[in-house]
Amino acid sequence: MKSITLKLFLLFITVFVLQACDRDWTSPYDPSYEVPPPTLLNVEPIIDPEPQIEIRWKNNEEYTEKFDIWRKTNSGDYNLIATVAKTHLSYIDDSCVFGVVYSYVVISVFADKSSPYSNSLTAPALIPQPSELNFNTLSDSEISITWVDNCSFEEGFLIERKNGDDFHQVADLNANLTEYSDSGLEVGQTYDYRVAAYTFVNTSSWTIISTVTDFPAPTDLSVTLINDSEIQLSWVENTDYESGFNIERDAGSGFIEIASVSADVTEYSDTGLTVGQVYDYRVAAYTSVNTSSWTSITTVTDFPAPTDLSATGMSDTEIQLNWTDNTTYESGFKIERDAGNGFTEIVSLSADATEYIDTGLTYGESYKYRVSAYTISNTSDFCFPAVGYACSNCISDFDGNIYETIQIGDQIWMAENLKVTHYRDGTPIPNLTSDLDWTNTNSGAYCFYENNVSNADMYGALYNNHIMDNSISIAPEGWHVSTYQDWEELINYLADNGYGDVYGYVGKSLASTSGWEISNVVGNVGHDQASNNSSGFTWVPGGLRSLGGFGSIGSTGGFWSRSNVGSAYYKSLSSHSAGVGWSLNGHQWGNSIRLVKN
Repeated sequence: MKSITLKLFLLFITVFVLQACDRDWTSPYDPSYEVPPPTLLNVEPIIDPEPQIEIRWKNNEEYTEKFDIWRKTNSGDYNLIATVAKTHLSYIDDSCVFGVVYSYVVISVFADKSSPYSNSLTAPALIPQPSELNFNTLSDSEISITWVDNCSFEEGFLIERKNGDDFHQVADLNANLTEYSDSGLEVGQTYDYRVAAYTFVNTSSWTIISTVTDFPAPTDLSVTLINDSEIQLSWVENTDYESGFNIERDAGSGFIEIASVSADVTEYSDTGLTVGQVYDYRVAAYTSVNTSSWTSITTVTDFPAPTDLSATGMSDTEIQLNWTDNTTYESGFKIERDAGNGFTEIVSLSADATEYIDTGLTYGESYKYRVSAYTISNTSDFCFPAVGYACSNCISDFDGNIYETIQIGDQIWMAENLKVTHYRDGTPIPNLTSDLDWTNTNSGAYCFYENNVSNADMYGALYNNHIMDNSISIAPEGWHVSTYQDWEELINYLADNGYGDVYGYVGKSLASTSGWEISNVVGNVGHDQASNNSSGFTWVPGGLRSLGGFGSIGSTGGFWSRSNVGSAYYKSLSSHSAGVGWSLNGHQWGNSIRLVKN
């Protein structure tokens, strides 16, 4: 026991001596020792229900015996308000007054020494103000405002409104209410509102919002054609408080009201209209107090004619007509025919019909047709006429020219060269006879070989490649200018089905049986011409046009073709060759054209 006591005494002496020798250590009893201040961590208002503020700090001196809490209001001097034992690191100040801002510092005290002030922190003692102030339009003259109540002890809420320079009180509400409706407002005015909580002693800060009273007009006004004398208006309703909608129409003499419909109605049908007349419509919402802005639209009553009329020879005495029906309300269709002495009606069909077969015709004669739709009130325009030929393997163009056709494999080709002088819609194609005009033009053009129209019957017309760029085709409905792919399919079919020679060349099977320069080489197109044209294609040597003028008639014939990527190819056949050649030609060249059925 004595040994343990001696060891503890020696340990104490050793520690004391070591501390005495440490130059950085100062005894808190030393007159020069400065007590370090605490660190103020947080000051936070507490409402329960009177204003209180909680102060928290960190102790930075292990020898502290107590803490002094000092406070000042606004810009005044600090005053001691409390002293707490060293074991306390927080304090609640319950002597606060609403509306006052307080600043706090804390001092550490040891013996007769006090630390400097800690850092200062500030907190207000305020009634919590309302938050999340929002508004909702109830009508064209009334809005509601809502807020979140953040106070548990308010006596009520004050509502003030500003429409101009100053706020004026419009309501004093009871405690715990969070909504207020304000009526009698003017449409289009800006109103500022502010809300504050209050007790019998104090009032919170204000929470402010700006609003605009509004009466939104209908939107997305659209028109649907119901028939040749009726349209339907539709719109989007953008309020839930209108009394109804006013509808006005202007047929050229100014707007007049034609209807007033009830609230929530979003469509109206207007009848008794005139085909082709322009009508302006406008729609506005209304209440007993106001009318919204107008939403307008312009429409034209229409009775669209049929389109895409085609006339196809079905036999030596029949032609089939086909067209596109562009209405949903016709009573039927009227068909007229011109056999050379003007149009006369031949039949009236029921609604939704899109085809008709005309019978009892004369073989080899051409007939022009047109179709119109009708109702009990109106008749549409006639569609663009189509020409048909009483022949089962023929087609006709806009000019009334009749062409034989031939089926080769799965394809149906014209068996003659095209000679039409109009586009499908009747637009004339320029006939350029001057070499300079032909070379410089940037649009479709045609000519006849040597500018001699007598060459048309045998060789057709020559066209530049701009003809294929026009948005309106030169081909009749259901046909197109031959493409590079059409030619590949044709040549491959002939080669694979025994139409070629021992080398696979198919030129003689395509060439006509006469008109070619004579060739002494067996297998060439110009040799033994009577054996040509086993396919029935009847390729004639129609020559061409180039920068130097016309040439090669009797020795060469060629056709334009278009690839899928838009290049203009020239498919050629010569009396002194056995196969079909090709090249890329510029727009200044003039070549023949063959059509292929779609």
